[in-house]
Amino acid sequence: MENEVSQIKKWRIESQASIGAKEIRLETKWKNGNLLYKFDVDLTGPSNIILANRHSYNGFDVEFLDSDSFKLFSFHISLNNMTSIVDENGVTVGLSANNEIQVSAVEYKKIEGWSVGWNF
Repeated sequence: MENEVSQIKKWRIESQASIGAKEIRLETKWKNGNLLYKFDVDLTGPSNIILANRHSYNGFDVEFLDSDSFKLFSFHISLNNMTSIVDENGVTVGLSANNEIQVSAVEYKKIEGWSVGWNF
């Protein structure tokens, strides 16, 4: 079963212009009892709602869904735990998180989709 879940999954891209996000990307894989994830947000510009709340505990809520779009489990990514991605001029153009959460291989195999919400 580990070979089935250890492959990297690239989840669909979410565009959320209302909060200043050009793209929101998620990559996952399962290893040793953990869901490993990379969560990236490309920003539309330096003055948007995400950066205005950058140093808060607010952030993104990632939900994983089964084949019928029912929630399997979720986790929160705080803005203050995300790494800033800057361009050659030192302007923040994105945020990134690279972490893991404990999830069984059986639960991981049930994931068919995801959604993202936010509180800021």
